[in-house]
Amino acid sequence: MSNHRPHPHAGFSLVELLVATAIGLLTVLAIMQSLSAFEGIRRNASGSGNNQVNATLSLYAVERDLRMAGYGLIAANGTGSDINPDGVIGICGSGTVYAYSSKRPNGQSFQYKATTVPFLPFTINPAGIPAGETGDVLAINYAAGSGMVTDRLHVTLDLVPPTATVDSRAGLHTGELAVLVGPPGSAYCDMVEITKLPNSGMCSDTAGSTTEVLFANTGTYASYWNATTPGNNCSTIAPVYNDPAGVSSLTYNTGRIVTLGRREDFVSKIYAVRGGSLRVCNMLTHDCTHALATLTTAELLDYWKPIAFGVVAFRVEYTTSTGAAGTWTQAAPTNWTLVKAARIVIVTRSDQRERDSIAYTATSIPDDTGKAPYGAGTGITVGTDVSKLDLTTSTDPSAPVGDWQHYRYKLVESTFVFPNLIGAKQLTAPPN
Repeated sequence: MSNHRPHPHAGFSLVELLVATAIGLLTVLAIMQSLSAFEGIRRNASGSGNNQVNATLSLYAVERDLRMAGYGLIAANGTGSDINPDGVIGICGSGTVYAYSSKRPNGQSFQYKATTVPFLPFTINPAGIPAGETGDVLAINYAAGSGMVTDRLHVTLDLVPPTATVDSRAGLHTGELAVLVGPPGSAYCDMVEITKLPNSGMCSDTAGSTTEVLFANTGTYASYWNATTPGNNCSTIAPVYNDPAGVSSLTYNTGRIVTLGRREDFVSKIYAVRGGSLRVCNMLTHDCTHALATLTTAELLDYWKPIAFGVVAFRVEYTTSTGAAGTWTQAAPTNWTLVKAARIVIVTRSDQRERDSIAYTATSIPDDTGKAPYGAGTGITVGTDVSKLDLTTSTDPSAPVGDWQHYRYKLVESTFVFPNLIGAKQLTAPPN
């Protein structure tokens, strides 16, 4: 009879180890595949969410300002059939506006010009602003005031500070930005800050002529708007928009003065895509015409402040109440009282590159050629593309040309009526 007994500490056999290892490897493989799938889902959801947020922020920022375009600037002629040729848009918009801002670096005088950056409610792709990387450049101007217009204006430049003598000061207050509009047939204007209304009773001012409007360019003044109750116990502020060199030596006899409302509320912005982001530049604080190549990274961030990242296409169009239905354009309007509605289109791209190319189809956004259709086919034509945005020509170095299929996109668009351009204020020309 054998006395051999199994050893109580015997290990696994080689076969058992191989089977266990195989099961473990299969389990790990299954877990890794699941994690990879879940990570893909998470990345897609996160990318889609970021796309949605960036697109929504971009659209909201641009639409908010574009809806206000022209407020306080538009005045129609006596019949309402066109703008008043002697008003702000009629003269300043087609000519030159001489301006100054101490908020610009070291204080700068600058100009709005019809050939560079016009003083108009909006301009799509103004010639004086560097082109956008992917899409349009949009310039917007609007005032906070009602655009009240006097009948006559005369500027006497031999006084210090410069003084305008007007027929009526109704609607004017210290602390407001105003435009001196040249006489009929001219093509020049001056942007000024109202610093004194003698004998008006505003801010305890009781001395002087009741027909004068002053634009001091030094010292401080009592602002109607810097008070607990406007006009009473006014605090003093320094002028921002009056050039130390004085008002331009131009003749304003028989011209106009148009208030743009409280100086802090006038808006003059430029929107464009820079460095893969939708950015905005404030004309009142920076030289938005500055060549981009000469700006440092820090200066670019200072001049062009980011609103949203991952923007790869930006388009703005408008339509008028005349012509064929659904006709959209970007050309400067010939009659601002007929401008009817605007359309903004923005496309954002995910920041996460997909390992495998995405199978876009003829009906997806973008389609299988990298074009993003919008506006139900009613948009403008660029090259051979009708109402489409080309997403294959990105200038972003992180997404080189030909790599567009490895990213996900979100297109948003908004079409709205211009409340400030339709039904422009009916203002007759000044009496002879």
